[in-house]
Amino acid sequence: MNQEELSEIEESLGISLPRYYKDFQIQYPDELKAANFNEVYFSEDPKYLVEINQFWKSMGLPSQFFAIGNDIGGNYFFINLSNNKEIVYYFDHEEAGEEETESNSCESGKTEWGKVLNPEHQNLMEFKDWLLNFWGDASF
Repeated sequence: MNQEELSEIEESLGISLPRYYKDFQIQYPDELKAANFNEVYFSEDPKYLVEINQFWKSMGLPSQFFAIGNDIGGNYFFINLSNNKEIVYYFDHEEAGEEETESNSCESGKTEWGKVLNPEHQNLMEFKDWLLNFWGDASF
């Protein structure tokens, strides 16, 4: 991703992305580019990032969180825009009581975000290493 694409995300969503996230995207690790899962877990697609963040905002996600990707099970990864900590948060839709139906608790406004966004990785590089290890160990 380049600076222009990052600016488009910021403009589309009315947010300011943290420098550490921009740097990571601009210098997107070759290991993730070479892997087959980068669009599924850690997205470098600006249009997709705008779409998933618009979706989560419509579900009541607090404005300080920004979705950076998801897994194939419908769980998402977020960063916090309100501080400069690089922590990657994990949202497990089953833990949140989410059903894959149209009337889930997010839509009804009952999600307690502080309880379902769990700090999972200390920074983006740790997250990248976890992704590579996960897929290296996975047998699908």
